[in-house]
Amino acid sequence: MNGDVKVVCIDAGNVAQHGFFCYKSKRKSEGYRRKLHWLEQRFSEGMKIRIVYESGRCIGFIEYIPGEFAWRAVHAQDYMVIHCHGLLAGPRGKGTVHVC
Repeated sequence: MNGDVKVVCIDAGNVAQHGFFCYKSKRKSEGYRRKLHWLEQRFSEGMKIRIVYESGRCIGFIEYIPGEFAWRAVHAQDYMVIHCHGLLAGPRGKGTVHVC
């Protein structure tokens, strides 16, 4: 990886400060407010969000939750279910990112 890589663990205590990957630049939008409210409920169920920064620039993220709380039709007790993930095109192929 080029530059300094940092992984930020997002939770109920810091989501308002850091935001989340989608809608990150649209904090005043209705979509942002609705997703923030939804996430606040999911954090109490074990939702985890990790946002990856390289040289201060947001380059990717992952959202995951314990299988017993997944809102999709899966039987995944004792497993984590990835809800959403993304990586900007530029950082791909530069190495691995370790999450906390």
